Amino acid sequence: MPLAMGISLDIISRDILFGSRIVDWWSNLAVSIVFGLGFSTFITLILTPAVLALPYALRNDFKKFFKITD
Repeated sequence: MPLAMGISLDIISRDILFGSRIVDWWSNLAVSIVFGLGFSTFITLILTPAVLALPYALRNDFKKFFKITD
C-alpha cells in the first residue's frame, strides 16, 4: 500500500522516502494491484451472489405475477 501512495519504505537503512526512484518505477504496478484486488473483492462478495440469486427472484416474481401455485 505505501508504494501505491508514493511512499518508499527502506527497512534496512530505516528510511522513509516520498517520490523516490523506486516509487517512480513500481507505482504503476502497485496501483494496478490495489485496484485489481478491490475490483475482484467487489465481484466476489457482491456481484456473484446477486447474479446467483437472480433466477430464484425472477421465478418468484413470475409466479406472483401469473399467480401460479406449485
